[in-house]
Amino acid sequence: MPSILTRPSGGGAGGGASVAVVFDDDTPNLGQSVTITATATGITPISYTFYLPQQDGSFETVTQAGNTYAWAVSKYDAFTVTVTATDGSSEGSGSATGTTTGDVDADAFIAAHNTATGGTMDATMEANTLGFFLRLKGINTTYNENVFAQLLSANAELYPMMPDDVSNASISGYSINAIDPTRNATMVGFVAGDATVNGLTGGAGKYMIMNNAPDDYGQDDASVHAYIRTYSQNKTSIGASDGTNTGSPNASTTSIDQAATAVKSCVNSDTSILTSATNLKTGFFTADRNNADYQLSVHNEKINAVEANTSAIASSNVYYGMAGNQNGTAGRNYDGSVSCLINSQHLEELALITLTEAVIWLQTQIARNV
Repeated sequence: MPSILTRPSGGGAGGGASVAVVFDDDTPNLGQSVTITATATGITPISYTFYLPQQDGSFETVTQAGNTYAWAVSKYDAFTVTVTATDGSSEGSGSATGTTTGDVDADAFIAAHNTATGGTMDATMEANTLGFFLRLKGINTTYNENVFAQLLSANAELYPMMPDDVSNASISGYSINAIDPTRNATMVGFVAGDATVNGLTGGAGKYMIMNNAPDDYGQDDASVHAYIRTYSQNKTSIGASDGTNTGSPNASTTSIDQAATAVKSCVNSDTSILTSATNLKTGFFTADRNNADYQLSVHNEKINAVEANTSAIASSNVYYGMAGNQNGTAGRNYDGSVSCLINSQHLEELALITLTEAVIWLQTQIARNV
């Protein structure tokens, strides 16, 4: 099995042994498979050890008899791979360098976006997409936390609502799921003017049918995230399952109640957390639960409140975005504007901070941060 070790700092050659290392592509994308070939001289090796750089500065090691290895590139920007070869008594080593230039998951998102819209994303939004995916993987963030991998492992849904270009956005483009663009949302009732570079504005009869339901996550292992640009003028839900309003049994929601000058958030409970401060009505919100006895509300990395209550069985109704799923029927449609919506498992603190940094970075690049 691979292990994480420190890479050899020197050649370590014995009897004049050396190793030439080459890649079949030395400017790959992050996540791309690159074939590494090691050719030893001076010895007849019985094994080779490949030292593969990781984003946190460590090295994964793979020891095998063969002199080639297919590496899924795990280091962004400049990287060095070292290979040692041994015949059992003597050893030689060599290194090769390369530079990652993009990201395979960002490319997949862009391709899906272009297919959905029938156009070509412009260079500015392609750069924003790449920067967003890199930050989801912990690159250029405070902590080296790969939240993308965590969301992928849970089959989560993340809708970054990426515009087509600096001036235009489309309903179809806003339906793309960044975690798996083969599992996109179905957009119902929206018209062209509802999608602008600033986000997606909802209203009566308008909602997103996502792929997951709350019970696709654990009863005590679920969260909902939304970047709220403008709050609702009515008591509406950004997303919920079951119940008739926020906080009804089995709700799973982040919502805005402007009449009460408050944000209500709830995950798998019949009790909602109410935050009434005026300055907390927009921004990036998380409604989260990882405990049977309490849930919490987070705004822009800061905990608003922790509510002591008992969790309820998660709903099996599909998650509706920009509306509540009231026992299988869309209702309480959100008439404000949202520019990111995420349906996921609970994320530990460092992962949540990384996700928040990535989302806010994207909003800032598009000039829709509030």
